[in-house]
Amino acid sequence: MSSRGWGQQRPRLKTTSIFRSEVMSLVQLYIPSDVARYTVSQLGEMGLIQFRDLNQEVSAFQRSFVNDVRRFDEIERKLRYLQSKIVESDVDIYDFLDDEFVTAARGPRDIDEMEERINAHEGRVLRLTAAYKEMQLKHVELIENKHVLEEVSSLFTEISGRQTGTPRPAGGRVSATGPLDS
Repeated sequence: MSSRGWGQQRPRLKTTSIFRSEVMSLVQLYIPSDVARYTVSQLGEMGLIQFRDLNQEVSAFQRSFVNDVRRFDEIERKLRYLQSKIVESDVDIYDFLDDEFVTAARGPRDIDEMEERINAHEGRVLRLTAAYKEMQLKHVELIENKHVLEEVSSLFTEISGRQTGTPRPAGGRVSATGPLDS
C-alpha cells in the first residue's frame, strides 16, 4: 500500500463497532475554546470518535464547564416542575418530536432560546398557580360570608317575626328571598 498524504482519505472498513478489535488511532486534538462546543458536538454526532478525559485529576468543581452544568441542572429542575404541574393538572401531552430532534446537539444560541422559553413558561405557571391558590382562598371566604349572611338574615327574620307576631316557617331557616331547604 502506498503512503497516504494529508489530502487522501483512509479506506473505510465494512462496519464500525466499539469492539477492541476495531482498527483505531489515538489522536490528540487542540481545539480553540470558542469553537470547541460546536466541534465536539459535530464529532459526537458522527459517532466515529471516542473522547478520553485528560484532566482526570481535576475535580468537577474546578473544571471550566461547571457553570454550564449548574445551568443545565437548573433548567432540568424547571422542566421537572413543569412536568409535575402537567401531571397534576391531567393535561394530555402529544409526542410530536422525533428521536433525531430530541438527540440532536444544540448550539449555544439554541440552548439560550430554549432556556428563555422554559423560564417564561415556568414564570407563567408559577403566576397561574399563585392566582389559583388565591382564588381558592377567596372562594372559601365568599362561601363563609354567604353562610354568615344566611344566618344573620335568618336571625333578622326571626326577630322581625316576633315583633309582628308572624310565625317562623317550619323549615327553621329563612333567607332574604324565602325559606331555605336544609
